[in-house]
Amino acid sequence: METTLWYSSAIVALGAIPGAVSRYLTVTVCNRLFGSFLPWGTLTANLVGSLVMGIAITWFSQTPKTHPNWQLWLLVGFLGSFTTFSSYALETWRLLNGDRPWLGWTYGLGSIALGLAAVQVGVVVAKSWNA
Repeated sequence: METTLWYSSAIVALGAIPGAVSRYLTVTVCNRLFGSFLPWGTLTANLVGSLVMGIAITWFSQTPKTHPNWQLWLLVGFLGSFTTFSSYALETWRLLNGDRPWLGWTYGLGSIALGLAAVQVGVVVAKSWNA
């Protein structure tokens, strides 16, 4: 089992490297093209990543002969580092389309609210270190 974990982790890492570089390039190019009034690059990465996540998860489910390592590489590695929002969107979508859609709404909206609260707590904690 330990070997499998390390092997799977290596596959994820090999996807994460080009995913992170792609995110950096996307954010940089979009911000240069459209300015930084809004975080256009981040929005673009999140939307493109979510679109590709939807396409990929459908394709993988309809192509059962695809090796699971490709799913790890693309879904967890590449898209996970290109945008964690795509994973959040997929997980929320799965919950919304399950037998308890209220759980999807709770998770989806709760993640946003708790994430914003966590950032605020982090800011307060960091500021207290410099006080």
